[in-house]
This record gives sequence, C-alpha cells and structure tokens, in this order.
Amino acid sequence: VVTEKSAAALEENNVYTFIVNRDANKIEISRAVEKLWDVRVSDVRTMRYAGKEKRAFMGRMSRSPKVGRRS
Repeated sequence: VVTEKSAAALEENNVYTFIVNRDANKIEISRAVEKLWDVRVSDVRTMRYAGKEKRAFMGRMSRSPKVGRRS
C-alpha cells in the first residue's frame, strides 16, 4: 500500500506496508514475506480497522448542463 504515511515510513525507517489476509497472524505474515522476498523480517505490526460505509448522493440535476467554456 502506498500512501503518504507509508512512503515516509519507508524512507525514514525502512518500513513496508502490506494488505494481508484478515485471518493471518504475525508469524505467518513474517514467514510469507521472508519467503517471497528472501529477506529477514525484524518486526511485524498489525492493525485492524473498520471499513467505511459507502455513501450515495441523490439530488436533482440542473436544467442546463454545466460546460467549461466561455462564449
């Protein structure tokens, strides 16, 4: 996952972020990363968070379409 926060962590502390299976534990995550990239994992930190609800916007459209040009 590449976000501003994860990019900063990579540059400053050599920390990588991944999205993993919800049922995986730290040992399984560590072994999988070591096997895939042939590296030694020193620490695994996990975080669970609740997903956000999707929002739908309903309303009226204007009568005339908005066009981005000048006459």
